[in-house]
Amino acid sequence: MNLAAVIICYFPDITGMTRLLQVLARTCGMVILVDNGGLDAYTEELKPFSNKIRIVNPQANVGMARALNLSFQLAEESGFSHLISFDQDSNLEAETLEILINDFNVLEYAGIKLAAIGPRFYDPRGAATKGEETMQDMSGAGGSERTARSYIITSGCLASVLAWRESGGFDEKLFIDLVDIEWCWRLGSKKYQVYVSKDAVMAHRLSKGMKIFLGKFRFNTYDPIRRFYIARNTTYLLFHRHWSRAQRAFLVKSFLFSAASAIVSDERKISSIKNIAIGCAHAIRGRMGKYVEEGK
Repeated sequence: MNLAAVIICYFPDITGMTRLLQVLARTCGMVILVDNGGLDAYTEELKPFSNKIRIVNPQANVGMARALNLSFQLAEESGFSHLISFDQDSNLEAETLEILINDFNVLEYAGIKLAAIGPRFYDPRGAATKGEETMQDMSGAGGSERTARSYIITSGCLASVLAWRESGGFDEKLFIDLVDIEWCWRLGSKKYQVYVSKDAVMAHRLSKGMKIFLGKFRFNTYDPIRRFYIARNTTYLLFHRHWSRAQRAFLVKSFLFSAASAIVSDERKISSIKNIAIGCAHAIRGRMGKYVEEGK
């Protein structure tokens, strides 16, 4: 496996990102940094990695889908067979990367048409008061076997460049949110599978914050703009794409849970609810891409 990596950057915490770079630079032949904003402030901090990193600067925040497509294109042009993607706040251990590579190879050797594999992941804030041993797996997969899933998140996703090419890439109309779900579902229509590893575990912050009720109900906190994208993209996929009954039920459930989370967990509840309504209206009209206020 000839592996490259990408970190999607948006005004990153350079301390955490440096730790991630240290792990990736030891194993990956190239580490791509997509500058969606704020990376130019850390020129000195990135110098120790200058022999490994390639910075892609699209001169604007182009969103998650476009950033991933640019990264896969660069990896393909540079001769890499696989690419592993991360958000800037992902916390990766070296052994986790080694396990993902091994699991991918084992599954392919077994004859599975594998597009991607990801770790079991958890949000460390969900167990901050209870100790590391009680951190909850948030991937939805059990730990006893490698598990086929309907989708995996893009952070920690080790993917085949060929599968990306054959899928047509990530849907840039979505900009951010549900980009991973839509891509994985499209891969499924081409008979590709995505898996969650049985042993690889990664800490990842799923949202701006988290509120836990009764010890098990987790409500993620987002800014109003993220509520817009979640609502718009969920509604768009429901109204403008053909999915199975189970997939459509998943989208409806996700929309309702996100709306409930906005009411329960968000700091600016009224703005979040307003943005959910605006997002739905944009989706029905097919107004996609980066959010632009009405009249602009």
